[in-house]
Amino acid sequence: MPQPVIITPPAVEPVSIYQAKQHLRVDMADDDALIDGLIRTARAWAEEYSGRALITQTLEVGLECFPAVAICLPRPPVQSITSITYLDPQGASTVMPPEDYELDTTAVIHSVRPVYGKSWPAIRSQPGAVKVRYVAGFGATGASVPPQYIQAMLLVIGRYYSVREDVVIGPAAQEIPFAAQALLGPSRLRGI
Repeated sequence: MPQPVIITPPAVEPVSIYQAKQHLRVDMADDDALIDGLIRTARAWAEEYSGRALITQTLEVGLECFPAVAICLPRPPVQSITSITYLDPQGASTVMPPEDYELDTTAVIHSVRPVYGKSWPAIRSQPGAVKVRYVAGFGATGASVPPQYIQAMLLVIGRYYSVREDVVIGPAAQEIPFAAQALLGPSRLRGI
């Protein structure tokens, strides 16, 4: 499955700087810029690891051609389809009418397919010939993100803030355990 391109990134982060600082037990403003960067890094990690979009964002996926039935959309949950554009047989960029397709959110992997009685149009097959732009994410605020994602992000932020290396050097070098993976493992979408 092709990776989506971020067209419009999230307007906010799921974890506020206040929440992160409370979790870190930090009450000074000296590290606010560092913590803000760790929040963005933790969200990106959680989205990549889980295969899901956390906060509302606009994504686009490009395909060489229309599939036989449905286009699987990476990074669910998908809220809406913004547009489907394609190159017609003459090479002209064409927008597919919204009434000709429907979003299916009933399965774990969300998809878009032609409505009953319609089919995908004929196209000029080439890389990027079909582009699906869509809005994905649990919602527009951190309150809409399930708690296990917030907690996983806080663990990642805490780990990156307190231990700024991959390996702890001491009497015996050891890799840092990543408890955040255990939180997101049950809902992780593999292979997308």
